[in-house]
Amino acid sequence: MLSHFLRLLAWIGGGLLLLLLLGGVTGYFWLLGSLPQRDGELVVAGAAAPIEILRDERGLVTIRAESHSDAIFGLGFVHAQDRMAQMELLRRVGTGRAAEIAGRAALRSDRLFRQLEFERLSRAAEPHLEVLVAGVGAQAVARAAPQHGGTTVGAVLGGQSERG
Repeated sequence: MLSHFLRLLAWIGGGLLLLLLLGGVTGYFWLLGSLPQRDGELVVAGAAAPIEILRDERGLVTIRAESHSDAIFGLGFVHAQDRMAQMELLRRVGTGRAAEIAGRAALRSDRLFRQLEFERLSRAAEPHLEVLVAGVGAQAVARAAPQHGGTTVGAVLGGQSERG
């Protein structure tokens, strides 16, 4: 009887270990697939002329563009590649909408940021922000392409699991 119980316990433990291992491998490949494209050529709509984005061995970015507007577009694209979850969180905090994803814990900061009116103040920078946002959107569209595996970790953490 005890031998039968120990054998059953070993099978259950082995099954749980196998499930844990399978989950870890699946998570690893999901994270690996969510990494941005850092080399090669990528064609996206939105820029008036070709933009060259270079990264050195430390990941520092150099953007070469024919116009200031295209450089800002490239900057938005790079920001979205590297910091989508952070951008989404800061956008919500700055507009007083962090409670939408963080719940009651963020209500105090939401009230403060709504009083500071950052959303209204940002209108002065709107022409540059529109181009920056277009670059962010282009990166999101590029990441949603089937060859890139769809949803990124940053989008999921930022509460945008299926938005482009």
